Amino acid sequence: MKKTLYAAVALVAMVACSNDYVVNGVDKEAIGFANVFVDNSTRSAVDPSYNNNKLFADFQVYAYVEGTPLFFNDEDTNTGVTVKGATVDGVTTWAYDGLKFWIPTAKYNFSAVAPKTNGNWEMLKEGAGYKTDSNSTVISFVNNGETDLLYAQSPTIEAKTTGNGAVAFTFRHILSKVKFSFKNEYNDDNTTIRVHDIKINNVYRNGVVKLDYGYTSWVGLSDKTLTLDFGGANTTKENSEPQPFGFGQEVESHYERFLIPINNELNITFKYDIIVGDQSIKTFDVESNVEINRQPGKAYDFVATITSGEPIVFKVEEIKNWDITPGSQTM
Repeated sequence: MKKTLYAAVALVAMVACSNDYVVNGVDKEAIGFANVFVDNSTRSAVDPSYNNNKLFADFQVYAYVEGTPLFFNDEDTNTGVTVKGATVDGVTTWAYDGLKFWIPTAKYNFSAVAPKTNGNWEMLKEGAGYKTDSNSTVISFVNNGETDLLYAQSPTIEAKTTGNGAVAFTFRHILSKVKFSFKNEYNDDNTTIRVHDIKINNVYRNGVVKLDYGYTSWVGLSDKTLTLDFGGANTTKENSEPQPFGFGQEVESHYERFLIPINNELNITFKYDIIVGDQSIKTFDVESNVEINRQPGKAYDFVATITSGEPIVFKVEEIKNWDITPGSQTM
């Protein structure tokens, strides 16, 4: 059997933040934070950033009042205040230790990074030529491909004497998200395909990112040794094992993974089995290098179409006369 593989990798960009993550205001004189809504439709099958209620468990807030870091202990600490979520009877509220109170007419700037728990980031006072201040935040990030990273920054807020309410945040994704889709165009009713060992190799693990009200800049990338494992292709997200699929069907990788959003070449590998009846006949290894300019907050779908090779055909080379055995009688 001769095989021909057409593994066309098509890229589809979707805005992962079509529904923003918003912290709504409540009427308090203390600086407070309210409910957080998360659209789960864009979440990966497994992401430790989120709890059973599909919300990130907490986020860390940095605040400046008149340019002075309000939540810092001193000039040398890089720790903000951790705001934790709690859900009671389906209602999620957010709280932090050591309430801070509004100073009338003072100007405030707030920023927030999520998640705090299981987050692989650290705020830097200075990094790669950037400096954290009231208008921007510099983060050192270590990617594992499995944990989300979100950022929010409020506009400058001038405190009132009364009726300040809660700080409203709109979080945005800082990473790109990737999954794989596979189409079976192997036109044989008795043949199925099983895709497994889907990976992106040589991914950047470390980076520094500068964030402000509407701008993201990734710099200082290093350690290009991370391999992202997407598992096998499945017809259902509930099953992590690769499943055979027939002609005309399309399946997805079980896992979605996160990447630092830059323009670089990705090394993609996967394997697929040709199954005739219930017997695995042949396994093929596929490798492809794909360059794409990834952007923060975008989700990308790598689509591979697997087609059959040439059909097995027969032809008659020559037709010969019957041999007549010597000595035989003829009539």
